Amino acid sequence: MGANTASFKTDVTGAVSMRAVDWVAPERVYRAMAGRPGFLWLDSASGMDGLGRWSYMMWAPTQVISGHQGAFFHSTTNGARRKIIDPFHTVGQILAQSARRPMDGAPPFTGGAAGFFGYGLLSITEPSTKLAPKPPAAEGDIWIGVYDCVAAFDHQRNELILAANPGAVDQEKALDQMEEMIASEQSGVHHPPPASFIGHIPAVASNFTRQEYMQAVEKTRRYIERGDIYQANIAQRFCAHDMFGHELYPRLRAINPAPFGAYLNTGAARILSASPERFIQLKGSQAQTRPIKGTRPRGRTAQEDNFLKLELINSEKDQAENVMIVDLLRNDFSKVCLPHSVQAPRLCALEAHPTVFHLVSTVTGQLRPGVAPVELLVNTFPGGSITGAPKIRAMEIIDELEPDPRGAYCGAMGYIGYNGDMDMNIIIRTMVAAGGKVHFHAGGGITWLSDPAEEYQETMDKAQALIKAVSG
Repeated sequence: MGANTASFKTDVTGAVSMRAVDWVAPERVYRAMAGRPGFLWLDSASGMDGLGRWSYMMWAPTQVISGHQGAFFHSTTNGARRKIIDPFHTVGQILAQSARRPMDGAPPFTGGAAGFFGYGLLSITEPSTKLAPKPPAAEGDIWIGVYDCVAAFDHQRNELILAANPGAVDQEKALDQMEEMIASEQSGVHHPPPASFIGHIPAVASNFTRQEYMQAVEKTRRYIERGDIYQANIAQRFCAHDMFGHELYPRLRAINPAPFGAYLNTGAARILSASPERFIQLKGSQAQTRPIKGTRPRGRTAQEDNFLKLELINSEKDQAENVMIVDLLRNDFSKVCLPHSVQAPRLCALEAHPTVFHLVSTVTGQLRPGVAPVELLVNTFPGGSITGAPKIRAMEIIDELEPDPRGAYCGAMGYIGYNGDMDMNIIIRTMVAAGGKVHFHAGGGITWLSDPAEEYQETMDKAQALIKAVSG
């Protein structure tokens, strides 16, 4: 597909069936379901700024798109498995074949494609980017399930709504089965940590020493000096033992509740996200992105908190960094949005999170008629806030300076509904558990004004909640 739009033939099919049932806290369902391959929880643990009304749980996908560069596969429940070239195109085709008209009063997501698009898919969305060969990440570059049944948790009204699509052979029977499963499974099963790690506090190791990361910052500044880029996001990758098993995600969300959290069990890996950043939201034809650029840690006292907040608000470097990414995203939106509809109604607004302060901007646009949600995703992926500007050269420098593949990190996680709506986070503040290990990244935007020691400290501030979660 590249960065061009592709047309999908859309067949609007029958309506989704819904049923309101007794409220059950999603945390209780998670504890019983977390070990099931294909289980996905799109989790709004934080209701800040009205961003956390809905959470969704789903399991038993009817189709899965997964794999890594050069080995993408489309699998179905009947055991069929075929190799595919462009997973974005495959997802777009599936959604177009099962499109539903939006229903008044329905949750924003009642079925469709959900999971993660990893950073490594940049080789499809930006094929001119020159990248060095690297071994695939444990989680691969994509895992997207197609779900015909969804449990939607309305945190504003404490309502639980079950939805079954016509893809489910008998919608009423599917709703009965979901209701029975939730009623029986929400007993709060406890998943104890692996016995070998009880009482053990694991070391958390990085693929950069402090000095090496500072050298990478300096090298990035040299690229800026010679005019290659204006900014690039350089991340370090941490690793520790998976000592908490399925209890790790509840630990993470307790330490760092987030408006765009998620938990996914792919069978081969578990993705645990406490992301504060929305990548793309699409409601009807209205698109929105909310880039984060500019970070300070939270203080230990109210006075220190206020000092750090004001320092961030008044930082010319952080504001310039944020505005650069806003310009990049405005350009990305302009590829698929109506002329003159792309706006930035909110610039460098302060947001307070449990462990950090951020500067957050908002970019909006109206999608051109006939442009599918997947096309919007392709033309903006990966997000500019975690690449840099210009995007292609920044991604080449990231590839040169970071020793390990990013995998899911800095990709997008969320849903694209049969109804055409979409909500995706930026995969930051996110852990991947596989093979008895947990790894996670933390990065920062490097500009000419960057101080290497301060940039290193910013990555440590961002990683604080994740380090605390894995270290006990």
